[in-house]
Amino acid sequence: MVGDADLGLTKTMFGQILAWGTAGMITGKLLTGMLADWLGGRKVFITALLIAALVTVGFGSARSFTSLAGMNYFMLWSLALD
Repeated sequence: MVGDADLGLTKTMFGQILAWGTAGMITGKLLTGMLADWLGGRKVFITALLIAALVTVGFGSARSFTSLAGMNYFMLWSLALD
């Protein structure tokens, strides 16, 4: 991604995208127990997979730093719920 001239990402920006993804994973892990107790494990699992699939498609079409960081956050957030 850093080598793609269309994106214009520096190594620092790429590191920030990865950091936002890690923050999403931590947030998702913290919420997993509460959501599973409240909604049920099956509903949380199916919803998380659906969100992850949709956000992954969005991540593939994102072109700005903000959208890449946001999509990576929500993608890893939803994967942490699985």
